[in-house]
Order: sequence, then C-alpha cells, then structure tokens
Amino acid sequence: MNKNTIKKHPNEYFPINADFNEVLATGESLITGSWVASYDYTGSLLADGVIIDESTIAYGNGFLVANCISGSDNQTYKLSFRAKTSNLNVYELDVYVNVRD
Repeated sequence: MNKNTIKKHPNEYFPINADFNEVLATGESLITGSWVASYDYTGSLLADGVIIDESTIAYGNGFLVANCISGSDNQTYKLSFRAKTSNLNVYELDVYVNVRD
C-alpha cells in the first residue's frame, strides 16, 4: 500500500493528513495550504464539498489536514493538496482514500 493511502468507513468523518515533511528543507515550514481537488475511482473530478469538508483545511508542522466527510463503499478517491512554504516553494501531494465498510 502506498504510504499516502488511508482507509476509512463510508460515513466516517475522518481527518486526512497530507504530510509534506519529506520535501521541506531544514527550517522550512508551511505558510499556506489548500485542498486542490478530489477525484473518484474513474479519475473524474468531484464537485466541491462532496468528499472533503472545505471549511476544515488546517496546516502546521509540515502537514495539511482536511476532514473527509463521505465516500462510497469499495471505492478509492484521490485527494490533491497544495502547500506554499516559508522558502516560497509550492508543493503538491496526492493522498488516496480507500473507503471500506
């Protein structure tokens, strides 16, 4: 399993951590962050708010955190995150969510 893969239940309200620490230089920190997009198992873009509660994006200590609010059983979703750092670098990270009851 990819280390950026998370398992959750269909109706579970679950925090998703996007860990950017591997790409941060010593002393570099996140200064802004956002959830960029969500895709379903076919690769189709999902409407805003379908799987991520957009009001819950937070950042700190090299992580972006967003709350995953739904998902259909036996499906995998791709969540894309973007972070800007104190060194003005911009990074993107994909996190996969396997939904299983």
